[in-house]
Formats: sequence, structure tokens, C-alpha cells
Amino acid sequence: MIQYKKHKDINKEKWNECVQSGTHGLIFGYAWYLDAVCEKWDALILNDYEAVFPITRNSKLGIHYFFNPIFALQLGVFSKKELSSSELNSFLKQIPEKIKMVDIYLNFQNRYEGIDFETSMKNCQQIDLRETYEIISGRYSTNLKRNISKAKKN
Repeated sequence: MIQYKKHKDINKEKWNECVQSGTHGLIFGYAWYLDAVCEKWDALILNDYEAVFPITRNSKLGIHYFFNPIFALQLGVFSKKELSSSELNSFLKQIPEKIKMVDIYLNFQNRYEGIDFETSMKNCQQIDLRETYEIISGRYSTNLKRNISKAKKN
């Protein structure tokens, strides 16, 4: 069951544990990070913090909207397990009706094919740091390897 919780009612320890144990590896979902980048945020929470969805909100001229704060590049659902697009759709449908506009960037783990909302694709480059440096650097272009070698000499 997905529940909407006000910021003051969120158990931040359980929240951070959910984000930490997920497969995302993203800083953007941690409660302390959201507190730093967004003045007002609430949440959608699945059961006992199995999955969490920050609702970073604001209002202007009486119109409530949901947005990505500066420095929070990828939000969406953070989960202990990978979610299907239908599970993501369930979260999106739970966004309160008073929020009239939603303009967010979902994190790379959120499957949005076939959801009931208008979407567009945005590219965001990132490196999976769970791999070793040797594996990561093996994917560098020849030009980048040459530039790194020059930088080391200087």
C-alpha cells in the first residue's frame, strides 16, 4: 500500500535505509540531501519503506507543482528492488490531486515505458562507480587516455 506522508511524519532513518539498500547508488534520494536542496518535500511510501518517492513541491500564485530542485538531477522512486513500469505508474497515480503540474526527472532505474503520463527522454551521463577503476578506465576513449597521460606528466 502506498501512503502519502507529510515531511514531519517521515521516518528518515528508515527512508535512508531504503535508499542505501537500493540498486541506484544515487545521493539524490537521501533525506539529508533532500533537506539541503528542497525547502518543502513530502513523500509517497510503499508499505514499511520498501520503496520511497520524494514529492519535492512548491506553489506559485496558488498553483501547486512538483519539480526537480537544483542539484537533484534524478528523483523518482527509490526502492530496495527494481520496479516495473506498472509499479512506477502506481506511485505516479498517488501524487496528490492538488499538485497540478509535475515536471521531474526520474532516476535511471525507473522504467517509464507504458505509464499513463506524458514523458520525454533526457540524457544524463553517469559512471557506475561500483566497478573497479581498471574496468571503468578500460572504456575510456584513446583521446581521453592520451589527455590523462599528458595531465599526469604536467
